[in-house]
Amino acid sequence: MKVLNGTIMKSIGGLMTKVKVNSPTVCLVGGGICLVGAVVASHYAGRKVDEVLDVHKAQVENLKDIKEAGEYQDENGENVEFSSDDYKKELTHTYISTAWDMTKLYGPVVLLTAGAGVCFVTGNRILAKRLAGMTAAYELVQGSYMRYRQNVIDDLGVEGDKKYLWGLDGTHEEKYHDTKIDEKTGEVINIGKAKTRKLDVVSDVKDWRQASPYAVRIDFCHDMTKDMNYNIIYLENLERNVNLKLDVQGYLTLYEVYDALGILRNLSPEVIGMSHNVGWIKGRGDGDVRFNLVLVPTVCGINDGVAGNLSEVGLIDFNCIGSIWDKLC
Repeated sequence: MKVLNGTIMKSIGGLMTKVKVNSPTVCLVGGGICLVGAVVASHYAGRKVDEVLDVHKAQVENLKDIKEAGEYQDENGENVEFSSDDYKKELTHTYISTAWDMTKLYGPVVLLTAGAGVCFVTGNRILAKRLAGMTAAYELVQGSYMRYRQNVIDDLGVEGDKKYLWGLDGTHEEKYHDTKIDEKTGEVINIGKAKTRKLDVVSDVKDWRQASPYAVRIDFCHDMTKDMNYNIIYLENLERNVNLKLDVQGYLTLYEVYDALGILRNLSPEVIGMSHNVGWIKGRGDGDVRFNLVLVPTVCGINDGVAGNLSEVGLIDFNCIGSIWDKLC
């Protein structure tokens, strides 16, 4: 018996947990049902109200006739005197009775409409509290992340930070010469023998995910070409346009910038969801939108695909200030 009771309690507990987790949806569905019920009840009341008013009108007319006659016959057929006080008393009773009948007709409409309002307001409050909680959690994670990066910089330097930030998981040897500029011709000339240096690179960009939560690859953006000079001019113009929008709106979401870049089709649902909540507010942070262009070295070229041929992955890393909706309130 104890085992059975324990199983029942676990089932009830699990059900209550599911209801609590999905309470905004439950409130939305409940509010919708109440609203539909209010419409149906209103339609029914509208069909019955004429009958109630007709009965009321007939009762009032009858009371007026009795008042003029000054008497009425009771159930035994005897004449009973009907005074002005009796008329007022019976008229009051008639109005109260009619009001009660109207309440019974429209009471469900009012209750169901109020229930729908309560459900919608409750669901909204639950979502608002959860959003506030997620925003606070995001701020804590963001602060912890920035402190972690600073610790890496303090320990390994800026280059060490870049290595872990951009996921540089391999090395590549490259030959180079020391150079100088010829004073007569202005040309760059090599000095001495060729030297060899090692570079930290991304070994494979196929499944590579950079650490920055906002960065996107240039080759995924709309209207990008193999000509980096053209790409830079295009991005500078787009940067000016989104900054004009920031000036007009007073705020700008990262989603709007992603949309302007035509990159939404290449983003995951999680990143798109995040982009609706972060962005820029006029006068906050750097004060404007900046497309920080980063070129990450790789030995797996995006365009030529020749293994061992050093190439670069172009990234745009945005200077978002973080979550914006709580700061706009």
